Amino acid sequence: MLLWILLLGLVIGLVLLLVHQGRTQSEVDERLQELEAENHRLRERVRILEELTLEEEKRRPFDELQ
Repeated sequence: MLLWILLLGLVIGLVLLLVHQGRTQSEVDERLQELEAENHRLRERVRILEELTLEEEKRRPFDELQ
């Protein structure tokens, strides 16, 4: 009888561990998606800043003539 109780406790513990692991994995997946979106936004900002810098560099010789 004690053996059955121990086995039942072990099974319950294993199930809880697996549920917790699944939830943790979903949290990791969610955070990864957030970081990918942030990375995309930052890359877009860098691209825009590079374009603005290039435009500024193109205009600089004309600005010096004035």
